[in-house]
Amino acid sequence: MNRKLFLHLFLSSALLTVIACKSKESKTTSNGDPKEVVTRFYKYVALHNVAGIRSVSTSGSRQAIDMMSLAFAQADAEEKPDETDALEALKNIVLAEPQVNGDRATVAVEDTVKKSRAVVSLVKNGSEWQVDLTKSQR
Repeated sequence: MNRKLFLHLFLSSALLTVIACKSKESKTTSNGDPKEVVTRFYKYVALHNVAGIRSVSTSGSRQAIDMMSLAFAQADAEEKPDETDALEALKNIVLAEPQVNGDRATVAVEDTVKKSRAVVSLVKNGSEWQVDLTKSQR
């Protein structure tokens, strides 16, 4: 699969699968709850906020984030996402309760409009949960 197609599929999957959660973003910056971390991750993806994505992801996710950043830059060159529209699209996303197993967790995500699903993997680093893009699956 060529790189451009992979980037497009990855971005589409992320945006269509998890562009929102019905719960609101926490007012704190703590990464202590897997579900909250996944919610913030998808909000950052919808807004093309690479720094935000990095803040809730493992260091091992760097390559995937770099690829997302390139795709965002290409998409933003055509048209930057409207914040209101991006956040509105997040309302279609439902997150299941986290499945925690020691220092690992998964959160199932469903886009109720697109009828797509994904499983986001997280790893606990100290007291904070981080999205692990090397393990997440569609």
